[in-house]
Amino acid sequence: MFVQQTGGAFAKARNPFPTLREHVIPQAANAVKILLLVAALLTVFVAMNGLAGLASHDAFSITMRGVALLGVLILAIVASMLMLAMAILAHDGIHRVLFRSAIVNDMVSGLLAAFGSGVPFYANRQFHLAHHAHTHQGDQDPEHAVNRGSFWRAFFVGPFVGVAIQYKLMLGNLWKGELKFLARALKDFGFVATSTIGYTVGLSALGVSPLNIILPVLLVFPFTFSFRNMSDHFGLPRAKTKSERRRDIVENGGGKNESSARHSNQQASGRVIITAPWLEWLWNSVNYHEVHHRFPYLSHAYLKHAYAATRDTHPYQEAQGYIRLLMELRNRNYYSEE
Repeated sequence: MFVQQTGGAFAKARNPFPTLREHVIPQAANAVKILLLVAALLTVFVAMNGLAGLASHDAFSITMRGVALLGVLILAIVASMLMLAMAILAHDGIHRVLFRSAIVNDMVSGLLAAFGSGVPFYANRQFHLAHHAHTHQGDQDPEHAVNRGSFWRAFFVGPFVGVAIQYKLMLGNLWKGELKFLARALKDFGFVATSTIGYTVGLSALGVSPLNIILPVLLVFPFTFSFRNMSDHFGLPRAKTKSERRRDIVENGGGKNESSARHSNQQASGRVIITAPWLEWLWNSVNYHEVHHRFPYLSHAYLKHAYAATRDTHPYQEAQGYIRLLMELRNRNYYSEE
């Protein structure tokens, strides 16, 4: 019997992990974590702004200014990790497991996606659900365009390709001529515009120079994303193709979501990364990525427990740490047999 260990979020289940009906969304914990991430990010931004001011101050020696610049770079890495944590929470929103209310779920997730990674939420949902339907299946999987080819191409170019694809989806929704797609595109524009105003006008109102923040974070964030993202599927064998045509999925339905998980291909197309508990918490257990693909209706709060319950019956690919894995992958291509 599977029983929740923290916060009362899990229901008792007859299965070793909860079914869709037994699944309980940890709304309060999610809300608290969002507030903590926002507070931590603002604190880091204030510290970055202060160090950037020291780095440009003529009264300090070149050495001191160099140390201050190094501090800005380190804090930019910390900020990018916090922003990525916000974007990963938005990923729970893609699967409608951030908040019970669909309106609240999508509104908060849209803001988290925009402030966390700059991507439009509804376009990202289309991209991601297609990825789930065709995981690691050649160009049917939209992530193929992001990660295809060599390790170094995927690491340095992939993040920009991914962002471009999702903005293309957003613009495509705008011009489809259907009201529901127009509404999705307009909401995405609203989320992105809000984050742009927040990172410019909002920071200025707090006495923080946007240039001191935006430029260092833009320099670092794509590669923080690659550092985490490439552990998911890179270097594994191509998965067996389930269909000859790609299915474009706009929204997810709970029952269908669970059904696709229950009948998932037994071949492992993703990994489980054993990492430090603090990083697992920060990045919302996304290191159990293959578990998520097999049970996409589960909140991130369940994934570690679901892994423990199913590791003897599912062919998980386990790796010890992000850095060690990336070192092993650096001479591979996206598909290991190529």
